[in-house]
Amino acid sequence: MPEPRLDDPWLFRSNVTDSSDLSRFQFPRVSSSPDDLHIQFAVLGTTNILVALASGLLIASILRSPNLRRKPFDLYLVFIAIPDFVSGISCMF
Repeated sequence: MPEPRLDDPWLFRSNVTDSSDLSRFQFPRVSSSPDDLHIQFAVLGTTNILVALASGLLIASILRSPNLRRKPFDLYLVFIAIPDFVSGISCMF
């Protein structure tokens, strides 16, 4: 198999019948099909929405209650959940 060039089209995994034909430099150019990518991104988006909602609910419920805000462990949970919330929100768009 000839060495790939930068302007070669991408190979899809369904087009490759025998992966032993590919060298270690050619294998990274193999991609999933567009239909598989749509499914993967739909699952990823749904998971990010659920993570953002769960961590946002945790943050809001702890910060809303004065009794919970006084406890150091609950404030620790808030600061642990903030990066998850930001990541979940930013990956949705």
